[in-house]
Amino acid sequence: MQRNTFGFPIQFFVLSLYFFFFTFCGKSYPIEKVVETKLDRREGTPELFQLNGAAYSASAFRDELVFERSHFELKQEFPPPEELEKYLNRYIEDTVILKDAVTELDLNSPEAAAYLWPYLRKGIIAYYLDKKSGVFEINNNFPDIEIRDKDIEEFYQKNKGKLPEGLSEKDAKRKLENTARYLKWKKIYEIRNDKKKEVVGALKKNNSVQIKYNAINKVIQD
Repeated sequence: MQRNTFGFPIQFFVLSLYFFFFTFCGKSYPIEKVVETKLDRREGTPELFQLNGAAYSASAFRDELVFERSHFELKQEFPPPEELEKYLNRYIEDTVILKDAVTELDLNSPEAAAYLWPYLRKGIIAYYLDKKSGVFEINNNFPDIEIRDKDIEEFYQKNKGKLPEGLSEKDAKRKLENTARYLKWKKIYEIRNDKKKEVVGALKKNNSVQIKYNAINKVIQD
C-alpha cells in the first residue's frame, strides 16, 4: 500500500480531499452540497453507464481516474482493459454508496465532522507537501515532460535489440519515448519527494514549541 511522508495510506486521501466543509466551532457547512456537486459532475455524456436511468460520463470517469492514478498511485500510464474494468466497478460502487450516504446520513453533524477530520487533516498535509515540494506539478504534468528527439534516437539505438520482433521503428520510438519520459519523471519525482523533508524541517525550525509535561500527566490521569 502506497503511503505518504507521515505513513498514512494514500488511498484515504482520495476521499479526504472531497470534504472541504465541516460542522465545526458552531458553524454548519454543507458537506452534502460538496458531495452532490462531485456526483453531479459524474453524470453526462459521452455515456459510459446508466445508474437508475441516469447517464454517467466516460470523460468524467477518465478525468478522475487519470488524476487519482497519477497523484495517489504514482502510475502515469493508462491502465489496460482488464484493470480499467476494476476501476470502473469501484467507481460505480462508490457512486452508489455516496448517493445513499448523502440521503441516509447527516453529513453536517458534529459526529460526521469528528469522523472525517482525520482524513481531511492528513489529506491537507499530503497536498501541502506535494505542492511545496513540486511533486504535485510533476505528477499533474507528466505528458508535458520534454523528451528530445536526440535522446529518443540514442535510447532507440541502445535498446532496439531488446524490442519485440515485428515492431516498426516508428512504433518502437513511440514506445521508447514513453519509457524515457517515465524514467525522467521518476528521477525528478524522487528528488522532489525527498525535498518534503526539507519543507518539514524548515517548518520545525521556524516554529517554537514548548511542551508542558505536567499537562501530559494530567491528560493521562483524566
